[in-house]
Amino acid sequence: MNDKENISKSELHVLIIWEEARYKETEIINDLSNNFNVRARYNITWNNGNAYKNFSRFYAIKARYAKSKMKHCGTGEFILLIVEDKEPIYSYRKTNDGEELVNKRVFDCKVKYREWTGNGHKIHATNSVEETSHNLALVFGVTYEEYYAKLPKTFKEESFKRDLIGTNGWDNFPQLFNVLNNTLEYCVLRNFEGFFDNMTSEDHLDIDIMARNYEEAQLILNGRELYPFSKRVANEVIVSGERVNFDIRTIGDGYMDSEFSEKLISSRYLFENIYFRPENKIYFYSLLYHALVHKERIAADYENRFEVMANNLAISGIKEQNDKLSLLKSYMGENCFEFVEPNDLSVFYNFKLVGAKSSFKRHVVMKYRAFKKMVKRMVTLNER
Repeated sequence: MNDKENISKSELHVLIIWEEARYKETEIINDLSNNFNVRARYNITWNNGNAYKNFSRFYAIKARYAKSKMKHCGTGEFILLIVEDKEPIYSYRKTNDGEELVNKRVFDCKVKYREWTGNGHKIHATNSVEETSHNLALVFGVTYEEYYAKLPKTFKEESFKRDLIGTNGWDNFPQLFNVLNNTLEYCVLRNFEGFFDNMTSEDHLDIDIMARNYEEAQLILNGRELYPFSKRVANEVIVSGERVNFDIRTIGDGYMDSEFSEKLISSRYLFENIYFRPENKIYFYSLLYHALVHKERIAADYENRFEVMANNLAISGIKEQNDKLSLLKSYMGENCFEFVEPNDLSVFYNFKLVGAKSSFKRHVVMKYRAFKKMVKRMVTLNER
């Protein structure tokens, strides 16, 4: 395929020489200097015991693969180089994820240096500006633009010992979302009004996000799965020393129709330069879906919110539940969306209301929960 030249501006890329490749660091750095402008060098050491978690989060891989990566790449001090490509050219290359459009010169250098170090993966380099943004966010906690703006014009070298941002918990929500914004395709599903003023309201304790990939989102958040042996997606995340639950919904998990979920992410926009949220119209209908399909009854605060949102969208006549349901069904039909049963059995599914069917497994779970409630009531009565 023909090369595609990027004529907009120069690019920054990250190249890492992991510990096990450092015996070739002089040759690699000399060759890089002949091909690019090497802007900065960081000698980085991760804290003992966190290497597997850092590898896992950096590459979005499970712990068992991260441990293999540790053995292959080493866990001691590594070199992170910032290189500037003043004349970036993009071309298709075969990668681990198939054919991708990548920065040709950076990618080809990565392949060459991997050959020099035994044909493994002891050299890491970013294929695009988007991947550079991902790496900079996790390593330094800044955006690509912020890093570029503060980078000295003369060569910079620095040494430090610390883990990836968020590995030991998040300092605050702005830090967390700054990293998410540059590493993950996601959007906050709801309850983001007054987000940082009231993160854990009495009625809605969880932060619900929609992402493309559950495992990647869970690793970036550094979440601890609260129910690791079920399909529940609740993750405990430490923010400012406090435990916050993130429910990570993904496309295809049955929480909503896959096309509905896709539209939520594709319509997202960065709100107040803090976090991604859905566009107003689809947000309204996703909230309507949640209130009608995922709840036994509509909460009072949702009723108030629907009234305000409907007025803003010039929608009228939805005071009654049947009116809301009729409006939702019309929207679903226009977009070819379907009512679907969540894989997560802890999520209520109001299948009768929408005229759908539920699985046998869900019926069994519902019966079991009803039995538990009955036993609990009987015990309470006997104790009196």
